[in-house]
Amino acid sequence: MAKVGRPASPGSVAGAARRTTRRTTRRVWRRTTHYVSVLPHGCGPVTLYGVAVWNCGGVYYQHQGTRYVVVVAD
Repeated sequence: MAKVGRPASPGSVAGAARRTTRRTTRRVWRRTTHYVSVLPHGCGPVTLYGVAVWNCGGVYYQHQGTRYVVVVAD
């Protein structure tokens, strides 16, 4: 039996929506003040948390204008 505010099962639509919202609101990209004009060798494009970034050995860059800024996931 479902209680108010709780899904009937872990796979219910209401529960999935709450879990998705909870997960996505905690992960925010924060731009740093470190810019580069050329990415290091071996970088690859990835999409994390809905944002297109470049992964360069664990350091993430986001394209901004004519440069790339280092971003950190909080």
